[in-house]
Amino acid sequence: MAKKKQSPAADKVQGMLVNVVLDRSGSMGSVKSSTISGYNEYLNGIKADKDTKYSISLIQFDSPGDNPELTVSYMDKPLAEVPDLTDKTYEPRGGTPLYDAIGECIRRVDAKGRGVITVIITDGQENSSKEFSKDSIKALITGKEAEGWKFIFLGANIDSAAVGGSLGIAAQACANYQSSAAGVHGTFTAMASSNLRYAADARTKGLRSANMVSSFTETERSSMMGGRPAAPPPFQQAAAKSTAGKKRGWNVTEVPSA
Repeated sequence: MAKKKQSPAADKVQGMLVNVVLDRSGSMGSVKSSTISGYNEYLNGIKADKDTKYSISLIQFDSPGDNPELTVSYMDKPLAEVPDLTDKTYEPRGGTPLYDAIGECIRRVDAKGRGVITVIITDGQENSSKEFSKDSIKALITGKEAEGWKFIFLGANIDSAAVGGSLGIAAQACANYQSSAAGVHGTFTAMASSNLRYAADARTKGLRSANMVSSFTETERSSMMGGRPAAPPPFQQAAAKSTAGKKRGWNVTEVPSA
């Protein structure tokens, strides 16, 4: 007996887990206040969706000295219980162990039959990971995308499509943002709108269909650049030589309430 073909909409989901991988390196200090307020506005923005059951994970990353560090602020916490970000819970410092942060986030996630959106926010390129490499992260992302996960890469002062693309993230899910109050505010507002559209498509059409749609409109991309045309940045930071593959030399801090 021939197998019954799966309906294109068979992967519809009502629940959504959003993982935010947030750069906490020293260069983010100039937009600390706008990052805090923007993130909190983002949470309020997705609360407008009463048809989707959201849970949120927040992993912050930096590298004080030679010791890359991740802070797991919370994992898979129901949206209604997620606390606002504050001056005390977001303190920019150190370098950028981007690959380690993405890898640690991915391996901690259990989809549990829900849609998964992983949003990576950074204003610089990888320069201090100890465990994961670009190739190992690309393999992880490619594998999870095959399972229906959605990845979004948001970058300031870098070519986000080039950096995100090198990690296997589609260009339509990458966006540049301006490292300014207006740019950061526009980024979190656009992120909320993008998530709401994605969740609606995942509920009504299924994850595969939702993943085929561009993450941001041209208007949203412009708002991320502080109202300017969404063009590539004028320069690209050089990445330091990777030491990935060696025994992990970074700390993971879990907030007690996580």
